[in-house]
Amino acid sequence: MLCDLVRTQTEDGMRLDGAFYGAETLTGAESQSPQAGRGTIVFLHGAGSNFYGGAISETLANIMPASGWSVLRANTRGHDSVHTASQAGRGVRQGAAYEIIDESRLDCAAWIEWARSRGCQNIVLAGHSLGAIKAVYASCATSPERPNLKAVLAISPPRLSRAAFQYGPQSSEFMATLSEAEKNVSDGDGNRLIESPFPFPMLITCRTFVDKYGGEQYNVLEHVPQLKSPALFVFGERELSSGGVAFAGLHEAVANRATTDQLDVRVVAKADHFYQGVREELGQIVRDWLCER
Repeated sequence: MLCDLVRTQTEDGMRLDGAFYGAETLTGAESQSPQAGRGTIVFLHGAGSNFYGGAISETLANIMPASGWSVLRANTRGHDSVHTASQAGRGVRQGAAYEIIDESRLDCAAWIEWARSRGCQNIVLAGHSLGAIKAVYASCATSPERPNLKAVLAISPPRLSRAAFQYGPQSSEFMATLSEAEKNVSDGDGNRLIESPFPFPMLITCRTFVDKYGGEQYNVLEHVPQLKSPALFVFGERELSSGGVAFAGLHEAVANRATTDQLDVRVVAKADHFYQGVREELGQIVRDWLCER
């Protein structure tokens, strides 16, 4: 499918790239259909991924334009594992190993402004995995930073919670890594790279490990009650049963935290975290839900 390669710049000078898939133009009698020009889905990739590598965002880019939804597959500064980014004219190390999740609010704001500058008023902020957490987190930013959104779409956001991790099956690995990371941060060596075994083997700076896993700031359950826009949370049946404390019972916990009837939770049968073999079904769920809004 054809797309436009696009870019934007954040408030703090970070250049970000993406791919834009415009909604199909309906002709004849269909041109008066409410499907025409519904809005734009700004989709954020997961940890260590990027705008062109996400299979779920690719699926939505193939499905949604025919229903009147444009799709923007957007990089955040946390794309890939490690990369050199351009920020305000200077090179800086970025990527999943270096990112501070709170800064993703600036990335979301830049992409939303990019979409609005092209005439789109109905914007859905969406993401997969860590990208889903970023979408929820940004949508709950305190005024005046809170974006005015048509909806929020969170596909498989994990539970990032120190309280949960310290009692989980990997608690010894977690606490040992967190202790090392916190000491290095305290010693002024927060950018030291370590090989973390938690939650899976990865290269990460001590500062980022503490930011991501050392508290409750990005615990999606803490933000669900603050959602003001209609929201859809989707989880895979297999990830809920075998994803450990990051996913166990999370679909029910999200539903229980909802303070509005505009929040829906769906579980896709037989789906793992990456929805292998059932991505078309996932896309249809998203399409049908959004087209009802």
